[in-house]
Amino acid sequence: MSAVDEFLDFMGDEVIIESWEGQLASGEPSYGSPTTYKGRVVGKVRKVVNALGQETVSAKTLYLGSPVQVNAMDRITLPDPHLPKQPRIISSGIFPDESGAHHSEIYL
Repeated sequence: MSAVDEFLDFMGDEVIIESWEGQLASGEPSYGSPTTYKGRVVGKVRKVVNALGQETVSAKTLYLGSPVQVNAMDRITLPDPHLPKQPRIISSGIFPDESGAHHSEIYL
């Protein structure tokens, strides 16, 4: 089994991501079609920096088995038993390996 296969074996959760598209006339957010990704949700409290450059606390980290660009306005739905089901996104990044973009880390 390759290192990539072993890495993907750790991605036992399915998460749904909906890209933010804007605001409706009512002021409610508008999202694109939901896309399901393999990932791993880990409860880990840590300090992170948000998109405004402010230090804040993240209670969970979501690892995605593929490089997916996610921004703080997008909506994530976590699988059971994780709560809250749709946590706010603090920050995210795509991380490389020796071959290029490898996976995403999203701080919730």
